[in-house]
This record gives sequence, C-alpha cells and structure tokens, in this order.
Amino acid sequence: MDTGFLHLHVTVVSLFLLQLLAKVVLVAAKKDAFLEKNSKKLKLADMILGTLILVTGGYLLVKLLVTDDPRGTAPYMIVKLFLVCISIPMAIIGMRKKKLVMLVVPLLLFGYVFAVAKTDDLMLRSSATKEAAAEKELASEGTDPDLVRGQAVYSTRCQLCHGADGKLGFQGAKDLSQSELTDAQMSEIVRNGKGVMPAVSERELSNEDIAKVIKYVRTLGKKQE
Repeated sequence: MDTGFLHLHVTVVSLFLLQLLAKVVLVAAKKDAFLEKNSKKLKLADMILGTLILVTGGYLLVKLLVTDDPRGTAPYMIVKLFLVCISIPMAIIGMRKKKLVMLVVPLLLFGYVFAVAKTDDLMLRSSATKEAAAEKELASEGTDPDLVRGQAVYSTRCQLCHGADGKLGFQGAKDLSQSELTDAQMSEIVRNGKGVMPAVSERELSNEDIAKVIKYVRTLGKKQE
C-alpha cells in the first residue's frame, strides 16, 4: 500500500508541476481568452491534483510519524508539506486573478520541493557530499575504515526507511537487523532496486562501497544480540 501511495504522490506532483508550468506560459503569453474558456476545467484539475498531493503526502508523513525512528521525523518532510500547503492555494488564487507572479512563485516552490524530495536534503546537497561529511564525522571515532564508509553511505541513503538500527520498516522497508539474505542477494537488491527502493547505478555507488554498506548492515544484527 505504501508503494502505491508513494508512486501516486510522485505522479500527481509531477502532473501539478506540468500543469502549473503550462499556466505560467499561458498567462505570460496573455492567452486570457483561452484561460477564461477553460477556467472551470482548470479549476477542477487544480482541486483534484491539490487534494491528491495533500492526501498522499499527508499519508506518507503520518506513516513516518508513527514509526519508532529514534531520529524523529526528518525535518525536510515537515518543510516540504508546509511549502506545498502554501503553494497550492497560491497557485489557485493566481490562476483566478491571472497574476503571473502568484503562479511563478508556487512553481518555483514546487520545483524546490521536488528537488528536496530527490536529494532528501533542504540544502539540496548530493549524496556524495552528505556521505563525505558523515564519513569525516565517523572517522574521528577510530572505527574500521570500511565500517565508517559503510555507515556513512547507509546513514545517507538507507536510514530514512530502514532506520538507524535497521528495524524502522518505513514504506515497507525490510528489517535489516534480522535479514537472512546473502551478501550477493543484498548487493543485487541495492543495484537493481525493489519496491519503492530505487536502483543504484555504478556511477552513484561503486561495488566496493556496496560491499562496505553490507558489511555495516551485518553489524546491525549483532547489536541486537
């Protein structure tokens, strides 16, 4: 069910962005006659997409809130929902009044929200940048370098759904602390993805780094003993 809600959320947000971009172009081109003629259809589409965005996004946020994640809800999730709640009514009002600025602002906000969703970071830092920062912080603790790298990658790419202890289970994520998969099976899932878990290309993460992540994941089970 979580997988369906996530895919639906991404779809409606993408459609809303495309529709909003089209409106910006039409208003900028002063196509008032066309907009007036189709105002009811456009208004209905806005209401449907806006409602679906809030319902699906709200569902995913509630799912995260009720989990036992020791880190608490990711701050960027709250910011995303706040910006969406501002952007949707602003876009609707902007369409009614044919105000270009009131359409461009929510378009930019939605673009930012979309980028935040892709990076899981309010500063839009890449995974590589976040991994380097995490690795630097963990290295000071004098741990095995392989585990340091593995934990840095895990905390950046995996922890949101699997949790710091591997047991979170957000969006259907498996309990890694109890996993009976072999290293090869884990590596295959990381590389090809599964369910809502996206595939990771060799450009994003090397086979060596995947091996280090798996090595770190193995320690999660030992921590439960």
